[in-house]
Amino acid sequence: MFKYDAAEGTVSVFRSPSGQSNGLIMGENRDLFVAQGADFGGRRVSRIDAKTGRSHVLAHSYQGRRLDSPNDLTIGPDGLMYFTDPRYSGHESIEQPIQGLYRIEENGDVTLAVADAVKPNGLVFSSDGSKLYVAAANDNSSTDYSRHVKDQPVHAGLIAVLEYPVNADGSFGPRKVLVDYTDVNTLGPDGLNVDAEGNLYVALFGVDEPGIYVYAPNGQRIGRFPTGEVWPTNTAFVSDPDGHHYLYMTGGADLYRIRLK
Repeated sequence: MFKYDAAEGTVSVFRSPSGQSNGLIMGENRDLFVAQGADFGGRRVSRIDAKTGRSHVLAHSYQGRRLDSPNDLTIGPDGLMYFTDPRYSGHESIEQPIQGLYRIEENGDVTLAVADAVKPNGLVFSSDGSKLYVAAANDNSSTDYSRHVKDQPVHAGLIAVLEYPVNADGSFGPRKVLVDYTDVNTLGPDGLNVDAEGNLYVALFGVDEPGIYVYAPNGQRIGRFPTGEVWPTNTAFVSDPDGHHYLYMTGGADLYRIRLK
């Protein structure tokens, strides 16, 4: 895990090894929450204390079985942590019968919150907290894309951004396909983000026209940040002390930022 200092323009190692860390989110008190994947990683969700640097395990199993490979995470409008648990790569046994989306309750219990996202990747709540968006990137016939032989076919399943209404009791209503990528040559949506106006930003991976795709709340495409030959994987909005606004983006082994108006 690396730390980028924007003011100094420097990069340093924050933690090594990372436990196959993937999705990251910073809490209000600057604690760092981490989704740690498989392939000899942590297969858990952890919190790194901002003051001491100590790591605390928040979730590592569900119903007595180890998680598959926590991928991404977000904090919901209820203040609870939500995370996705697909398996894209890893030599360990797969113990969960489905690839689910989970919630960590106040008492530390892990609850299966969404069971029909097929192979969930990125996730984010709408700006008003009334909807949950989930990236479904189902490579269908694969449990470990990194071990494919050259030109081995993979028959894609559901490739879409799903929308779930948030009920008053915190549960989720029936899923809706908000953006369908069935006819797009892509490996699927990865990281998701929303702006203050409710527009959805999708890092589309393995696509003919790489970029961050932007959609209105009704699913209509309204723009794209082209990224050349770089396949984007995740994004974050950042404002610096001088009032400049940026969209940060990860792609490959690099970190990029785009100055916003």
